[in-house]
Amino acid sequence: MTKRLLSFSVLFVVACSGTQTPPGGSSGAAGDGGSAPQAGTTTAGETSSTAEATGSTSTTSSGGASATTGGGAEPTQPTLAQLVAKGDAAGGAKLYEENHCKGCHGTPDKPGKKFPNVFAADYTEKKIDDAFAIIKKGKSPMPGFGDKLDDKAIADLVAYFKSSKK
Repeated sequence: MTKRLLSFSVLFVVACSGTQTPPGGSSGAAGDGGSAPQAGTTTAGETSSTAEATGSTSTTSSGGASATTGGGAEPTQPTLAQLVAKGDAAGGAKLYEENHCKGCHGTPDKPGKKFPNVFAADYTEKKIDDAFAIIKKGKSPMPGFGDKLDDKAIADLVAYFKSSKK
């Protein structure tokens, strides 16, 4: 409850014009004698925000300096190349069979003749991004598999392609 109240207080102070603490450091409360700003207030030339999900508070001064307290950094999404690097090639081989990819694309030893040889590609970060897009959305005449396969499953497929490159 206190955390939510503090978050609301900080957001309210930032959102309302004219509610920042005057340059003397007083919090604006009657009779506080110019004490240091309390939690949830800012001094002149500062803005403050609270990230409720992480519990962190960020303050930026008029000079551009910024400080963050509490909480942790937002987790970043791994790139598709990072997903592939952690992919399960054996699981990808199983998915390749289950989704009948072999019928058009063949096998590492005997690739399909009419359709792209997925085992011969040099899987750079761009090629990995392209492979994810094609597998998800399809590319005529190949249907998309975005409704059947999530990013981890597609990463496993591409890991299988990479591990079987001839």
